[in-house]
Parts: sequence; structure tokens; C-alpha cells
Amino acid sequence: MRRHLCSRGDCELVLARPDSRLRPGVLGYRGYRLTGGEAHRRLFAPDGSVSLFLTLDGEMMTAHSGEVTGVTSRGAVVYGPHMRPKVLCHRGVAEGIEVSLLPWVARRLFDASMGELAGTVVEAGAVMGRSLPHLTEAMSGAPDWRTRFELLDLQLLRWTTCAGAARAPAPAVLHAWDLLTGTAGTLPIHAVAAGTQGSRRQLEIRFREQIGLSPKRLARALRLDRAIGLLSAGGGQAETAAVAGFCDQAHLAREFRALTGMPPGLFLDAFTRGCPWPTVPRDGGGPCAFVQDPEGGASPDSYREGRATF
Repeated sequence: MRRHLCSRGDCELVLARPDSRLRPGVLGYRGYRLTGGEAHRRLFAPDGSVSLFLTLDGEMMTAHSGEVTGVTSRGAVVYGPHMRPKVLCHRGVAEGIEVSLLPWVARRLFDASMGELAGTVVEAGAVMGRSLPHLTEAMSGAPDWRTRFELLDLQLLRWTTCAGAARAPAPAVLHAWDLLTGTAGTLPIHAVAAGTQGSRRQLEIRFREQIGLSPKRLARALRLDRAIGLLSAGGGQAETAAVAGFCDQAHLAREFRALTGMPPGLFLDAFTRGCPWPTVPRDGGGPCAFVQDPEGGASPDSYREGRATF
């Protein structure tokens, strides 16, 4: 478990690994606590994962293109796989936990098609078929983050134990996932389909139902994820574009704008601000956008190991 405080002292981020029996399908936990009165906005770049947000205190809003699309208080929402910049907004005191999941694990846990969840934010109770208030109430009353994560481990183990084998991912989907994540999205889709010994059309249908994104869209997200890692480690944009599978630096810049809503320089400036949830000014001022923590984001290596064990 790793704890980070921002330089202002009004935001805390706690990163934790789930129980080994849940890994690697459950990628990790991120606990957060905001105590400042300023409104904050956290930006999510597409990476192929699914998130379950458990709100323990305060209000959480979801937004797209600057417009609030939903509000939940002391509830739970599922953030499906997405290919457009998505934003979570927190106003005033806010506290909660994000559970990051691989898509076919989420499919079994939520008993829902990932195709239906793609690009959406929905109340968790609508897709889980289980009562979450008791879990969030227990975690809210826990004395510390470690206890909260232990409670979450126990509940997820109960739910995953009951998950039906009938919703296990198709072998062709798992193999295609390995091919795409193992090459960080640079392997051509026709080669991915050939590697599964099936047609491209069959693969796309299975991917949309079990992953929520087409193979081509997942490849775009993986290339962006790799580029973010390379750039945040100090790589130049031209070099990163060549290594990460983009045609050139201009192509890299276009993908950043399409998938994050901002150019690479502005997005990556967040990593130099000394905050566990770094901030990026929007329109030169006003509310800030929280971007994915470099330590907490999923890497190509974590995806390659990301087969559910339950």
C-alpha cells in the first residue's frame, strides 16, 4: 500500500494491490480523499480497463466534453471501456475507492455485456444485481484505508466465487488480447485475427461483447497508453511516435487530442506538478483535471499478465 499527499495538503491518494486470489484480473485499488472546497476534475485517458467507483463520502459527478452527465452520492458507479475523454468531478469533501478491472472480469462480475457498458457510466446496482450500500457503509466506518481494502477484498472474493463459468471469455478473445497487449497495439488487426484462426469479423463481434471495444479501438488505446508511459519517462515526441507505433509526431498529437481532449504537452505537464493526482489547468484556469497517476495506471506488462484466475 502506498500513500501520497499533494503539495497543497488537501488531497490524498492511496494505492493498493488486491488479494492475490483476485489478481491479475482485478488490477488494483485507488483510495482517494479530497478535503478542499475547490471543485476538481479528474481526466481518464482510454486504456481498455473498466472501473468500479465506490463513493464513501461527498458527491461524485461524471462528465463528458465539459457537461455533467450524472451524479451519485454515497453510491457506486461503473465506468465502462471508453474511447473518448471522460471526467470525474468532485466538489468539496469527497472520499471513495476506485476498483480497476480487466473487461472480461468485469463482464463476469457485473453479469453484463461489455458492449452495453462501453462508453457509458451506469449505477453499479443496475448491472451487479447485488446490494452495495452495506459494503460502502462498512468501508465508510472503517478506521483506516488498510481495513477498507481488506473489506473490499472479502466482498470481491465472495462475488467472484459465485461468478458463473458460462461467462468465461472465449479462448480466441484471450489469445487476441495477448497478441494486442503483448505488442502494445502495434500488431495489425488482420494479423491478430489470423493468429486466432478465425475471421476478422468473428473476432470483432466477440470483442465487442466481451471486451466492449473492437480490436482496432483497443489497439489505439494501448498505443496511447504506451506513449503516455514513454513521454512521462522523458522521451521526446518524435521518438515516442516511432516506438509506440504512430505514423509520425503529428499522428501522435492527433491521437492525444482525440483520446484525451488535449495536446501531449499539456497532458504531460501534469506529471511535473508534484501532486499524487496532478492537475492540468483547463482553458488557462478554473477547475483542474486529475489525470491518471503514473504509478497507478495499467501498463502493457500488466495487461499481458491480465487473465482472470476465477
